[in-house]
Amino acid sequence: MMSDESAKLALVVDDEDMVRDLLCVSLEEAGLTVLSAADGAQAKKAFDDHAAEIRLVLLDLNMPDIGGGELYDALAAYDSPAKYVLVSGYPERDALERFGRDGLAGFLQKPFRIDALIDLARDLVDG
Repeated sequence: MMSDESAKLALVVDDEDMVRDLLCVSLEEAGLTVLSAADGAQAKKAFDDHAAEIRLVLLDLNMPDIGGGELYDALAAYDSPAKYVLVSGYPERDALERFGRDGLAGFLQKPFRIDALIDLARDLVDG
């Protein structure tokens, strides 16, 4: 069974250029097509354009313009099959407490292992 590329679209939202670039390259290695956003406005624009196609969102907890939880609320309002993974330097329990919402498909603590990210992405998109 062949899957089309739109079934493998991911969005990376992180205000740190190096982290965002690393996440994007890693997801591409996992076989996904990747959009990236440096802030909440760019993430919302990506959803305006591709909500129905985005399957995975890596969402930074702390960004200057909008918190990860608030951005999650805005993106989750779209009609999208996206699964959300929270990315944070905080330990998981602290990060989830700060996030303050249900609905996440996963959590990735910085610094992370590339293979762990690739495995998680493949599980969420293919599984």
